[in-house]
Amino acid sequence: QNQEETGQPSSSLSWKPTASLRGQVDDVQDLAWSPDGSALVTGSVENVAMVWDIEKQRVLNRLDGHHHYIQGVAWDPLGDYIITQSGDRSCRVYAPELVPPRKALALRGPIAARIQAAGISLHHVLARMPATQTQAAEVSKNPGNQDPPESSPAAAVSNNGNSSKKQRVERNYLFHDETMPSFFRRLSWSPDGSFLACPAGLYKRMTDSRSGNCVHIFKRGEWASPVLTLPLLSKAVVAVRFCPILFKPLQQSGESEDEEGTKQEEKEEVEKQKQKGIDT
Repeated sequence: QNQEETGQPSSSLSWKPTASLRGQVDDVQDLAWSPDGSALVTGSVENVAMVWDIEKQRVLNRLDGHHHYIQGVAWDPLGDYIITQSGDRSCRVYAPELVPPRKALALRGPIAARIQAAGISLHHVLARMPATQTQAAEVSKNPGNQDPPESSPAAAVSNNGNSSKKQRVERNYLFHDETMPSFFRRLSWSPDGSFLACPAGLYKRMTDSRSGNCVHIFKRGEWASPVLTLPLLSKAVVAVRFCPILFKPLQQSGESEDEEGTKQEEKEEVEKQKQKGIDT
């Protein structure tokens, strides 16, 4: 059907490749654009994610550290964080490093230029959380009670020699392992960048202590534990997506239409004053 018959623009567009990004040697499982479109992050089954400069068609950073396939990547809509999720039961949070004063001008340019000037470093690893709220509160008050990484010398001494007198905090895994039957774990940021939703989640049921399927939602910049969990799902979650629409709060009960109209008029007046200032 053509445009005259349907009233819609024709979909017979001609697409052709304009560039090829070469560098990853195995299948790419997921990709995500930077908010300004200047960079791209890809994750593959070689356990590595790569950040690309689109204009120059070259690798800016190689993000390794996962021990299994990277099955999902997400770029913060505000441009600060890159998240990778893997079958090794973890999500890794990366962020650009602080730019020295002599390179501060790069912050005003595209995200790709900022990354090239400063690089990217690991900010946090989302893998386990305290089993109870009481333990979570104790960890937040006494960060020293957190368990050391399993591969660290401190962990070896604590496990074998029992020389550590600190009370170990029981922790539960946040995510499924590599036996989850899926090639994908698609994360999603809220459109304003306030929250991150991670699929393939696990939680301990209160009734029988068995693991259940869920989606974990983290608040921006607060990576110690999820701020919200969506439980009671019959199967493991492979993808999650936020609605792109930002909703307004409902009108409070007892608030009259006249009051609502007055508030709207005040907002319009403020916008007029702002516009006058811009014109000036």
